[in-house]
Amino acid sequence: MAHQLRGGDTRGGAARFVEEVTFGPGMWDQLPEELRQLVHNAPTFLATMDDPRWVDLDVPALSQRSVPLLLTDGDRSPTFLRVIVAELARLVDVADGIQRHTFAGAGHVPKLTHPEQYVDTVRAFLAADRPRPARVPR
Repeated sequence: MAHQLRGGDTRGGAARFVEEVTFGPGMWDQLPEELRQLVHNAPTFLATMDDPRWVDLDVPALSQRSVPLLLTDGDRSPTFLRVIVAELARLVDVADGIQRHTFAGAGHVPKLTHPEQYVDTVRAFLAADRPRPARVPR
């Protein structure tokens, strides 16, 4: 995908991203044209991939948060993205107030493919009566 984008094939690279990372096979052709305009994000995507620190995460800062944390993914999301969510959940689970939700039948962007379920999940999370996370000393 990055090779396609660097070679100037932004439409092909975007289509591959949509079909292999976000929505699944055959979905590029089903996207409305306004959503296909994500091809304009190619330079930003490449800049992110070229940044050696793009995966850096300040785990102590997340563990020090004072608000609950909801992590979501889809069961059809690419394996590497599900592993990232699982590892993030493991790393920040040093404090309470964390919840993970996996959307059945969803890929990388359940808020777009399963909007009603996504909104219901977020609303339920926000409405839940739970204590604020305990701050863990650094």
